[in-house]
Amino acid sequence: MLISAWFSVILPFETFLFSYAILGPLHYLTEINWLHSKKYFLSKTNNIGFYMILLFIIFGLCINSFFAIDFYTHFFSFLENNYLYNKLRILNFSYLQFYLFVALSAALGWVFFEKIIHKWIWIILSISIGILFYSFNFESFLAWFVLFLPTIIHVWLFTGIFILAGAFKSDENSGWISFMFFVGISIGLFFINKNVYAYHPSGYTKESFNGSNFQLINGTIYQLFFQQNMDIPLSLNSKIGLKIQSLIAFAYTYHYLNWFSKTSIIKWHEVSKLNLSVTIIFWILSILLYCYNYKTGLAALYFLSVLHVILEFPLNAFVIKQIFMPLKKIIQ
Repeated sequence: MLISAWFSVILPFETFLFSYAILGPLHYLTEINWLHSKKYFLSKTNNIGFYMILLFIIFGLCINSFFAIDFYTHFFSFLENNYLYNKLRILNFSYLQFYLFVALSAALGWVFFEKIIHKWIWIILSISIGILFYSFNFESFLAWFVLFLPTIIHVWLFTGIFILAGAFKSDENSGWISFMFFVGISIGLFFINKNVYAYHPSGYTKESFNGSNFQLINGTIYQLFFQQNMDIPLSLNSKIGLKIQSLIAFAYTYHYLNWFSKTSIIKWHEVSKLNLSVTIIFWILSILLYCYNYKTGLAALYFLSVLHVILEFPLNAFVIKQIFMPLKKIIQ
């Protein structure tokens, strides 16, 4: 945790880009493999409604990935005047707003409730509330459920929830100390007065970061929490810009390192030699793609990166449920 914070402060953009390109793909591959062995923490999936939701999510992810590849590489630019291509673009805009929200709502309902009727009541109710939220506050909905959910919420908030669940589950004080360190470092990053004139990211770093489109996260965090005036843009190399980026770099780097350090707890590494070999081959290929061109790596790994976020939703729900159980006992 301290190592992640240290590098995130002294090299906020480089640390993020390195972690996302080198640690990220190995995390996706190993976690998806582990989640599959755990049956994705789902039960009673032999339900036609479940498969309809699953089809909706997979279709949304596929068309979203198609246009993400086009965004990063312009590979399908020759289709811009094609009727079907433009219809898919419109459909992608609609799907993009909701398929992650539906995936999260379904995961929470399927994990929290035992009876099928209760699962569906939750899913229908939560999606209805989501539609109302979208209708009355379109920009906030996009910020939280399109931009933040697969990024900073996934790597920071859910990681914090995992640490908190571990603290409740463990009889030792180390879990609570770890959680307090996590929160303390996250807040403390905004009190470090980094000398903006002493930090000069390279041209490659600037080009790779700007090409990644991740600056949308920084800008949205800035507008929501630090500057309500939409006409004042965020300067990424300003003091507040570097603090926001330090938090993002810390969240991503620790999220990945925390996963890799959990071999004795969740045993994600206990796989067959064939699975391990395939994972390593795909990981090396992904690194080579990022080394060739960062945007090419982003395009090639986009589907896998978002897929692992979606597949982790039931686990996130399972861990949240675990936290509620000891809290309920404390309240009673």
